[in-house]
Amino acid sequence: FMEFHWLDVFPNTGAITGTAIANLSESRKEFLLIFKESATHYVTGIYPNWEVGTMHDHSGCAGPSLVQTLPDNSLVWYGTGTFWMLKQGVVRDIGKPIRKILSTINDSRSRLGVSWVDREYREAVFALPTGDSITNNLQFIYDYESQGFRLREDISIDCALTLPEERCTLISGFAEVFRDAALQISP
Repeated sequence: FMEFHWLDVFPNTGAITGTAIANLSESRKEFLLIFKESATHYVTGIYPNWEVGTMHDHSGCAGPSLVQTLPDNSLVWYGTGTFWMLKQGVVRDIGKPIRKILSTINDSRSRLGVSWVDREYREAVFALPTGDSITNNLQFIYDYESQGFRLREDISIDCALTLPEERCTLISGFAEVFRDAALQISP
């Protein structure tokens, strides 16, 4: 009975690197996005009548913690050397303006990157390793209101856990503290 309740989605495009739920059209029909290293596929429907396809054949995802759903239900993720956005069923490369700095990402360690959405500041934050770094030493902060990036490099982030019901994100890492920026507390 259970032997036929699985689906091998485009095995020729490699191993699965991440997943996400998305609405790809006005129909509000939900799709399971399946990210591979260099492609994005989808599955929808009800067993045994699954519908399977390819969203984009170059927009892969580097790792399972590098895809985020924004408040407008669009998705942003990092993979294949850039940032991608899926909005209203269309995938587009939003990393073009920062292509030079994206070329410094340590590809062999990028799968260990982390990300989260900060709704208060209207940002999606992606922490990734650059150069020879083995830690996520650079944050790419995508402002989804103005649709632009800024960078932050004073914190190395190891992991992040979003608690939606508490409306907070727990972050673990190390921060550089500069002497001039330290607070002095006098008795």
